[in-house]
Amino acid sequence: MKTGRILLSLSVLVCTGCVTAVPSSDDVKTEDGTCRNISYYDYGSPVPQHSASDDWFSDAIVIGDMRAGSLALYSDLASKGAEIIYEETLGVYSLKTSPIQMSSSTAYDILLKSDRKKIYLWLGLNEVAYEVSDWATAYSEAVGEIIQSHQDAQIYLIGEYQAVSVNGIDSETLASQIHAQNEAMQKIAEENRIYFIDTAEPLSGNDGKIDGSYVWGGYSLNPDGAMKVSQLLFDHTVMEDDHVKKICE
Repeated sequence: MKTGRILLSLSVLVCTGCVTAVPSSDDVKTEDGTCRNISYYDYGSPVPQHSASDDWFSDAIVIGDMRAGSLALYSDLASKGAEIIYEETLGVYSLKTSPIQMSSSTAYDILLKSDRKKIYLWLGLNEVAYEVSDWATAYSEAVGEIIQSHQDAQIYLIGEYQAVSVNGIDSETLASQIHAQNEAMQKIAEENRIYFIDTAEPLSGNDGKIDGSYVWGGYSLNPDGAMKVSQLLFDHTVMEDDHVKKICE
């Protein structure tokens, strides 16, 4: 699969009122005093279902590895308006250092220059054999920098589906590593008040691993898998206004 940038966009759905969250707040000064924006969104849980308008992804950018490339090549997202930056070997550690093929820019450079308001990150597969705690620290640091450069953007971390096989890693170790990565991403989302999209459960077969009809070689998304993930993203997004209330003193 070649590296590339593809424009795409999609529609999405998410559920209101289906989470219980500890509220977080931001103080806003007004002429009448202090108003507090209280968010009741449960950042510690995967994004639930909720509907959104068809132009949702027209201001989105997706950064990812070969799986994002599969979305670009095989799904119906290319006509929807979002931008995909992908590199087969991309990971958290190479986000800032490895130029996109046929470009002098890294995925991180491209992201920093982007003015898109929704950012989707799909990273981790190429680092599944790494120490998860170190990987999570690096990911959290990268997320923090992205938040600083895109303070008005929504950021989504796309979780790992349970691959059947990756680079000869034994099944038990692979399952443990992927589970740990997903837990780490969910914690990063909670701590940074961003969003985590679960792919493991929606894509799994009866054995808990990804349904074999969705992948080639145990992990690489085929056209059916790409379409399934596209639908998953279509069905999971957050309408922030639904979870924020302004309380003025």
